[in-house]
Amino acid sequence: MLAPGSRSPPLVTTRHGNLASSGSRPPVPRTVPTKALANSGDDIARAPTWKDTLKGALFWANPNHWDKVPQSFRWKLTFIFFKVVGTIGGYRGRAAFARKSGLKPLMKRREEALAVVESTTEASTGLFPKVEQRLREAKDSHAVAVLLPAFARTAQDVAELRATLAALAQQTREPDVVLVVDDGSLADLEAATEAWPNDGLALVRLQQNVGPAGARSVGLRLLRKWARGREVVVCLTDSDAAPDVHWVEEMWEAQRGRPGILSGPTLSVDQSATGRFHDHFGNLNGRWSWEDPKDVLLYGCTCNFSVNLNSVGKEEFDPIFSRPGFEDIEFCWRLRVEKNVFTRYCEKALMYHQYDHGPVGLYRQFWKYGHTEPIMAWMHPDFSFQGSRPVTKGFKDPRDPEAGDFDNIKRSAVQGIDGMFRFFSDQAKPLALSRSQRNWSPLALPALAAAPQRAEKKGSAWARQPTGLKVRSFPNSLSSGVPSQIKVKAYYFASFTFFASYERYATLYFEADGFKAWQIGLLIAVRRAIQTLSTPVWNALADKTKKARSIQLACLVASGIPFLALSLPVRNDLKGLALRGTALWMFSLIGSPSTSMMDAVALAACHQDAQRWGDARIYGALGWGMAHLPLGLLFDRYGFCVMFISFALTAAGLFWATLGMPEACGEATGDVSLRSILRILRSNAAFFVNITVLGAGFAMVEGMLFLLLQEMKASTLLCGFSVVVTVIFELPIFAKAQWLLSTFGTRKLVVAAQAAWVVRAAFYWRMSSAWMVLLVEPLHGVTFALAWTAAIDFVKKPHVSGEGLEASAQGLLTACFHGLGPIIGLLGGGVLFDTLGGHTSYLVFAPGVMISGWLYYLHAGTANDLPDEINPSASREQITLGKHTPSAVESDGEDAT
Repeated sequence: MLAPGSRSPPLVTTRHGNLASSGSRPPVPRTVPTKALANSGDDIARAPTWKDTLKGALFWANPNHWDKVPQSFRWKLTFIFFKVVGTIGGYRGRAAFARKSGLKPLMKRREEALAVVESTTEASTGLFPKVEQRLREAKDSHAVAVLLPAFARTAQDVAELRATLAALAQQTREPDVVLVVDDGSLADLEAATEAWPNDGLALVRLQQNVGPAGARSVGLRLLRKWARGREVVVCLTDSDAAPDVHWVEEMWEAQRGRPGILSGPTLSVDQSATGRFHDHFGNLNGRWSWEDPKDVLLYGCTCNFSVNLNSVGKEEFDPIFSRPGFEDIEFCWRLRVEKNVFTRYCEKALMYHQYDHGPVGLYRQFWKYGHTEPIMAWMHPDFSFQGSRPVTKGFKDPRDPEAGDFDNIKRSAVQGIDGMFRFFSDQAKPLALSRSQRNWSPLALPALAAAPQRAEKKGSAWARQPTGLKVRSFPNSLSSGVPSQIKVKAYYFASFTFFASYERYATLYFEADGFKAWQIGLLIAVRRAIQTLSTPVWNALADKTKKARSIQLACLVASGIPFLALSLPVRNDLKGLALRGTALWMFSLIGSPSTSMMDAVALAACHQDAQRWGDARIYGALGWGMAHLPLGLLFDRYGFCVMFISFALTAAGLFWATLGMPEACGEATGDVSLRSILRILRSNAAFFVNITVLGAGFAMVEGMLFLLLQEMKASTLLCGFSVVVTVIFELPIFAKAQWLLSTFGTRKLVVAAQAAWVVRAAFYWRMSSAWMVLLVEPLHGVTFALAWTAAIDFVKKPHVSGEGLEASAQGLLTACFHGLGPIIGLLGGGVLFDTLGGHTSYLVFAPGVMISGWLYYLHAGTANDLPDEINPSASREQITLGKHTPSAVESDGEDAT
């Protein structure tokens, strides 16, 4: 196959139909192929040019796009060369198909092949009475048959078949029958089969070559007729493969325990360069996905394959594939979608394969895969390799064992919320697509795409209310017997539990859609741009109307519609990207007040008291951390549907908690205008520029770290647990916020946070194992908690925000740190991630964060560190002698910057 891509299988397809009934004809595929299975950016209906070919070859030759890279420089260089050769072969095979083939030739070829299959089956049914008797009278409850299609041109091909049969004769569990289907060979196969030790071998000859798919279909039909309802395990391999002595026994035992479709590991029979290449990339093995439970594969390869006839029913291989390649993938996918029969991995069933040696043989092999890939895309336009990973030599399944019957659990979860999705799909018709465009089997249901914005509006120690401003007592809708501080704690806990239900996992959800890292970065960067532009508007509206709580509640309810629209299935092409973006960006626009006003509202509820606010803010960190650990477990078990359920539950909790907050962020009224907001930004330019750069760095961690961990084969549980570790080390900093601010001041805390971020980035660059992230994540308490504590405290000072502009000042901070900064970080980070790899991306970003912090420390001036009561426009003598009288904000509001 063409070297499979890097992102996830989007999922359900058009139904293929039953090929088994001798009088039926398979339906004509209704969809023309529009994308390559391995690289969804390719238009598979068009013959790729040589420019496309070379571009693809250079892409797949980049070791950053491999699942694993050999340590030896020699083999790395060799594999790069082979990748170029194989990719060129695959592209040229696609080009040959596009030039010479079409729908009519395909359907005509299928009809002709089916006619040969049917006639051969009918003619051969009664020719092997002894074989039929051995199959029906097998002593075990499950009879075992080996099905072997063969096409021999030369004496060497006949010798390979003889060696395969010799290996089958030495099995620890002797097959009851062996069925060799001669697919119109040019050489006589009698010489290879005559040495079989008993009368349990049948050689059936097709009058013309129809391909391995048609030959296997003949074998399956004959075995069904001979079995007459008997439980039969059919083991399939190729005539150039050599099974391990325990192969039949392992397949038989596994099928007795869990009948269905099984596929085992295929290894090279020798240690040649091409053999090592195939073993390293698992080219003749299946692929697996994190969305599936343990031991489940996306598909298996027929050189090491077995089926239980009763489990697969009358399904068979589609003879539309006249060449080897993709016929096994199509069979597995059709059974998965239509009959809920999954392909499982049988680790102990080993098969050894003789590959063609040298670049020429490699080119020919991948040319065949490229020539058949468009047929698969034609029949199942939504199948993709995106997000799946190869089963390579020495593969050990890293997924957790499933508890209970996965299929039943999964489908019951989908059915429980299917009605809700049906309703919202009607409400969001511009986004609606056919449900058949996505496979609900792996539960690729949405998480809200908001990944890197953690919405961790970490507050800081707020100093006491400056003279000249009044503190107002706001009415509460909750019981008057509940202390105000408990309400603020509940509000923070509910807010961050709500954010945790979707924020960190959004990148994984978009990855499951099949989008690339730069596309994911684009989605979230545009989202941040919308938040950056809308946050000042929403917060200015809150300052002007004094209706912050009402705005939050209304937007929380309204944002649920575009959020649920994210559940609608899309293809991983440009149209799908646009549909995903529309839903995500509408959610961002409407839901922005939930994050941008949070700290300002909580501050008002604490009556501007620093210690009370810091104590309440701890519960936000607790909610964030406590939610991620169970979410990681649930995501591993049930998939992305957990996001919708947790979103609905936590949104209800946040709505209730918000009712206990004050209606406005402050009583004093000021000049709420664009000019006044720009004055805040202009007079504190050094601070806001630096906080934007730091926000870009944090977005690199929040948005891309999970992708890096997934590349390193981390489980979702490990990702969630890493968040718990970060929260634990945030708590003491928030608890001591007032002491830290009074001791060190804003500048030193911000710069210390940036230095800690640089250390984290250096660690990510050198991190060799996913679990090592737990060693560096404690620094998150230093980076985020220090930076946000200092930033919140700074923008709330009267000489920065001014009277009546509390929400607007906080909105500017949010727009820079969680808006403009992440736009830079995610767009740049997505491009770096795709071009340089995840590790190197952090190394490239670190110098920018370090230089920005150094310049800020040198040029920000002392006004950043002044206490609230001192106006920066006062003289140094007045400040030193304590002669300055606190007052309301000066008219110009100039900062020392």
